[in-house]
Amino acid sequence: MHRVVRTVLLLLALAIPPASSLHAYRNVVYFLEWGIYRDFHIANLDWSRITHVNYAFAMPQVDGSITFLDEFAATQRVYGRDLGIGAVQGCFGQANKYKRAFRGTKFGLSFGGWSGSGPFPTIAASPSLRATFVANAVALLEDLGLDFIDLDWEYPTLAQLPHFATLLADMRAALHALPFRTELSIAAPGFPANWGKESMAAICSHVDFLNLMTYEYTGAWSRRAGYHSNLFPNPHAPDGLRSSVSSAVQYYLTRGCPSEKLVMGVPLYGKSFERTRGLFAPFAPPTSGSHAPDGLWDYKDIARHASPTFDAVAQATYAYNATTHTVLVYDDPKSVAAKVAYMQAHRLGGLMFWEASGDAAAGSSASLLTTYASLVGKEDMDFRPNNLWYPHSRYDNIRRPPLLGGFTP
Repeated sequence: MHRVVRTVLLLLALAIPPASSLHAYRNVVYFLEWGIYRDFHIANLDWSRITHVNYAFAMPQVDGSITFLDEFAATQRVYGRDLGIGAVQGCFGQANKYKRAFRGTKFGLSFGGWSGSGPFPTIAASPSLRATFVANAVALLEDLGLDFIDLDWEYPTLAQLPHFATLLADMRAALHALPFRTELSIAAPGFPANWGKESMAAICSHVDFLNLMTYEYTGAWSRRAGYHSNLFPNPHAPDGLRSSVSSAVQYYLTRGCPSEKLVMGVPLYGKSFERTRGLFAPFAPPTSGSHAPDGLWDYKDIARHASPTFDAVAQATYAYNATTHTVLVYDDPKSVAAKVAYMQAHRLGGLMFWEASGDAAAGSSASLLTTYASLVGKEDMDFRPNNLWYPHSRYDNIRRPPLLGGFTP
């Protein structure tokens, strides 16, 4: 018996990457639950290049319970052969298979989002509701075979920040009590938010990393066409268009958040501005887009048709069609390379991409995920092994012991 235990411990030790990789860059990618109805599934993720897949979203309820917007997509849809009555299926069943094949990729669950954050103030302010929510979230982590939890509260007010910090502390304590390694992250504002230094320090101390939503600086609500995820401000931009990724990062750094915990967000979509004379000029409301007439375009759709212009000052990309009088603002390989250089210079924690279905084909020269992974190199990415040991899961396929040598879906 002791010989078996020693053998297992030796195999586990051999699976752990060298110490130099334990603080390497993260490649965090959000996967949208409703993306399957656009024919983008768990199998379409670029598992070999992603360190953290963030499933969006689980929905907190005001009583501390948790639901999915689409339970069928999450746990019931059958892919290929039926996994059996006692198995979880759907996206989480597929994720379990791919985790066994790609041991360096962690799979987590994001709670809330823009339309799902309403219950957070009530939950965070109540000790009993916090306890209920934390217990339910940790139970989901064990049941679904997850590696981390991400809280996407958009957005706590200054008065609510102490409650948010307490919620994170409670979640951190519950995760630490588990017999395997987990992580805790949050989605954080990509603009200088009204977060006091004390609250910022508390929040940063409780999480492993923060996904900065460094995009959406402009849109249909703006008065003029402008970049929505530029690295630096352009001095020629009018007032109201001076936001930038760098100013958001510096906001967190100057308030004491460790640089290695800051993960910069990169949009895998662009914005269009119609009937305009060009960048920084007035425009008309959008009438088109990849999925709706809202001016939002998947990056893959832009990359196939646009002729980019790179702004060396803002380190941002745009395209202007003089025939249709349309401006497109988006990230491309050149702007991502600039963000990678900034990330490395400031020793940040990595990049986060919203969201996976918008990227160009995995492995292609146009793919932004591929661009990032190629520039950094796999040896400097956070490919610490995921967890496959969930003895208390209620699902047979999650509870099943890991197979040595992996698994091919």
